[in-house]
Amino acid sequence: VKEMNDFSFKEIHLDIEPDAVLNTNITAMNLLVDTIKAVKNATTKDISLSIHPRYLSGISVKDKNDLANLKLKEIVVMMYSNNTEKVVENMKSILKDTNGLNIALAQSVEKNVNAGESYSSSDHKEFINAIHKIENELSSTGLKIVYIQSWEDYGKGD
Repeated sequence: VKEMNDFSFKEIHLDIEPDAVLNTNITAMNLLVDTIKAVKNATTKDISLSIHPRYLSGISVKDKNDLANLKLKEIVVMMYSNNTEKVVENMKSILKDTNGLNIALAQSVEKNVNAGESYSSSDHKEFINAIHKIENELSSTGLKIVYIQSWEDYGKGD
């Protein structure tokens, strides 16, 4: 990470899957927080994070405070689902539980994931309508932005 300080990047975006490197003596959230602290100690750049919704659903007050204390630029919830109603329902719960954190959402149009996890089989109009619905239903609850994963696949759509 220190080597990245030589580049003119504005921020570092971490995409961490704590369960992939979890050891039995530490919780996934503790590992995540400790990893982010280590990165923050190695750079002065802003840090944002991509995270699976399971780490924020029903988050404890302690874990929410730990994330808040990290002063992350943004936390992007990587919600792989093309079920708009379910995405809205899950995000409402997460946004309520994480009130005060800078939460964003990522939706997938990737072609290399399961059909129910991506809008890749939707035409552009269907996809845009779904994203508008998500934005409209969640904008008053604290959602900052919806990201599209991946732009390259989106550009290859119908």
